[in-house]
Amino acid sequence: MLFLFLPLLSLLCFLLLYRWRLRDFLLPYRQTHSAENNNDETPALLPRISILIPCHDQGEQLLRHLPVLLEQDYPDYEIIVCDEVSTDDTLHILEPLEEHYPRLRHRAIPSSTRGISYRQLSITLGMRAARGEWVVLTTADACPDSPQWLRTLAAHFQEGTQVVSGYVGYKGEYCEESPRLVFERLQYQLMNARAAKTGAAFAFDLTNVAIRRDTFLSAGGYSNSLGKRGGEGEQLAKALAEHQEKGDTTFSRNTFAPTAIVRQEMSSATGRKIERRMHRDALRCGGPRLSLYIWREAAATISYYLSLLSLCAYIGLRGWQLANSLPASIAQCVQHLYCTTAGTADAWKISADVLLLLFLIAFFWLPRYLLRRSLSQIEPDAPRLHPHYYMLTQPFTHLRDEVMARFG
Repeated sequence: MLFLFLPLLSLLCFLLLYRWRLRDFLLPYRQTHSAENNNDETPALLPRISILIPCHDQGEQLLRHLPVLLEQDYPDYEIIVCDEVSTDDTLHILEPLEEHYPRLRHRAIPSSTRGISYRQLSITLGMRAARGEWVVLTTADACPDSPQWLRTLAAHFQEGTQVVSGYVGYKGEYCEESPRLVFERLQYQLMNARAAKTGAAFAFDLTNVAIRRDTFLSAGGYSNSLGKRGGEGEQLAKALAEHQEKGDTTFSRNTFAPTAIVRQEMSSATGRKIERRMHRDALRCGGPRLSLYIWREAAATISYYLSLLSLCAYIGLRGWQLANSLPASIAQCVQHLYCTTAGTADAWKISADVLLLLFLIAFFWLPRYLLRRSLSQIEPDAPRLHPHYYMLTQPFTHLRDEVMARFG
């Protein structure tokens, strides 16, 4: 029975891995093709939109990306830049632009602010200053791929929907660490999209998310998380989830449409270390929904390891049996592997080896295929990704980052 138990155990663990992780890779493909089949169009009555850009010492990036934002194909929108006590020439850059573009204005938080995160305060001030029904949050180091960005987001501003999230990718020159960064950010966004589809989102990527202004203000924004630094997207999702009716799957929506994608500049090596530390802090300040999906990811990783170990154990067992029959002819090896002591064929061993062969092909081919289908919709120019390598080394990478953060 061991000949059948190990392949069945490996197959069961792989099915759990597909359920908890791999099927998320199909979300962009399914959503894009579903939207094409349904012929979704932008509604005739477009609400006013306020684009909110918190920034700190990012004057040069604003100068590069504001022209793209100011040329959006949308009839009624404004841009609010919230300066977080910048020490560069951000304000000097904004003043002439405001004279030339009436839809651009800025706010600045006071330098005497204490006891509250600058990002929390800038988002709150921007929300209160916004004149639009919807507020689209982005960052100074990012810009949309298409002039139809706002129209695509507005197509999801339906009755009952309070939050619409778009996909965030990277742009610019890729570094050696880029493939893993692309994979991990993609995985986190897909996991969050699955959470939003089945209940409530556990985080919002503040580089590309639209929120109803009244919903943010009625939920109190960051009033329950004052002073917590990092994880503003997770904190905001936790606050809004408390005002979401149980079982309401229309509260937050995700779109992976190519025209709704925002690309963010790849950070430097020092910036990536800071981002990883902030991401770890964000995982600690989220709500119960985030904790549930962290445990789900842990279960998916355990399933991957169990599937791989049982697969290797079975191959090792059959290799050991084959080694005991050597040196011998091929016919003797086959008889030793698939026949009983009486010389009759053992159906259990044949079935197990056929099952193992089919599973071996699916185990190494399916994750690559699903990831490639997903990337074809949202990251056609991304570097080649190796899902098995990332899934195998992910726990060790996180452990390394944690050790470096504590003792580095």
